[in-house]
Amino acid sequence: MRSTSIHFKGHRCFKDHYAGFEEIKPVNVIIGRNNTGKSQMLEFVSALCDGKLDRDNWAYKCKGVLEEVSLQSVFRRDTSEGPLRGNWWSNHGHHFVGVNVEWEVHAGGSPANPVLAVDEGHPYHKETYYKDGRDEGILQVLGKCGHPLEGRVFRHLLADRDVRPEPADTNLSLSSDGVGATNIIRRYITTSSDRYPRSLIQEELLKAFNSIFSTDGK
Repeated sequence: MRSTSIHFKGHRCFKDHYAGFEEIKPVNVIIGRNNTGKSQMLEFVSALCDGKLDRDNWAYKCKGVLEEVSLQSVFRRDTSEGPLRGNWWSNHGHHFVGVNVEWEVHAGGSPANPVLAVDEGHPYHKETYYKDGRDEGILQVLGKCGHPLEGRVFRHLLADRDVRPEPADTNLSLSSDGVGATNIIRRYITTSSDRYPRSLIQEELLKAFNSIFSTDGK
């Protein structure tokens, strides 16, 4: 299971209110005036990529969808004893497949305060005598949850950089001063992957960038 959105607070511009991503796409653009927290957002992205989320005073809020495989790792089919009566999967875990959940992650990485998007007729609300046991199981599932940037490599280009023409190369290295950027962009634009059709990259993305930057460009 991976979170579909993640926000954080407790850092500089975002000491008291959450900021982050409702959804992380292959291309994400952060726009804001000077001193509104763009650099802090990049520090957040770096922490997500590096897996270093246990920073002092940082708190997180996540959203996701509970998946069958993740639920079965906790609500096991072969378990019928303990805090939950009856079979843990057929009597409990399977009720939560596909349910949207929102939760917090406190300093140290422990998930807390899960909120499930289910109506009053759902067993979660009707069978209240199992609530504590089910909540504990769901917290265990959320404790194993990843996010879309997990394991990614973060590279931060300096504001004072030199993006120059470069020969095509299969080596996709990138330096903070901009060396390697042109080659990576070329590879991205000319990819044959169905995931990134040429019309999307060369037409729609360019049109979107022009709508954002054209005024300042003039």
